Amino acid sequence: DGEACHEYCLHFLAHGEFTVYTNEGNVWCGIDPCHSHIPLSGLLQRDNEKQGMESCTLWLDGGQWQTGFWFGLQPPTDELGFRILKFQLQTKNSVVNEVYHDLSMLIEWVEHMYEKEGISLNTENGYYEPLEVVPPLLRRVLHLLNLSCDCYDQTQCLTDLKEKLRSIYQDCTTSESYMQICLVGHAHMDLVWLWPERVTYKKIIHSYSNVLQLMNKYPQFTFTM
Repeated sequence: DGEACHEYCLHFLAHGEFTVYTNEGNVWCGIDPCHSHIPLSGLLQRDNEKQGMESCTLWLDGGQWQTGFWFGLQPPTDELGFRILKFQLQTKNSVVNEVYHDLSMLIEWVEHMYEKEGISLNTENGYYEPLEVVPPLLRRVLHLLNLSCDCYDQTQCLTDLKEKLRSIYQDCTTSESYMQICLVGHAHMDLVWLWPERVTYKKIIHSYSNVLQLMNKYPQFTFTM
């Protein structure tokens, strides 16, 4: 999409935890098996303004100490030790990312309403059972989703599709009373657990740098520690 904003990141997957520093010695972010992408767009833009070139230098401070999570990665072994599993420059189309998540949430809501109303989700041979009686809100969302997808089929413009999907969230509200749900991120830091105390100070910097990255990217984000 011509109006899309591309974000650059470095996918770094390895056994261990690392804190990323800029060439000036400032903390940038933390990476580990759960957070394996280093955002680069902000650094590239800043260094381009300073030096007139799209490049940046990063320093990684890390270790292979025992941690409480690996999430699909095999823990390092004495035989193989520390390994870099992936090191790749990647780009993300921000419009595609927004469309994907907005559409996914609407589809999940529709499937939830189908289940609530006892409507079969069996899609054998690609056909759904006819919808004879459904709640008005579900009918309206299905109609607007159909129009949104038709619009994209005709224009092939992701920006238009994004606006169509956002309008569904704004227009389709329920008349029933509702509560506002607030989600607050939280983490705790063990002084000593599976690592010596000296490692704890590295882990604090590692964790806080990730939280600050999220706060800069999402101003509404709230976190407690």
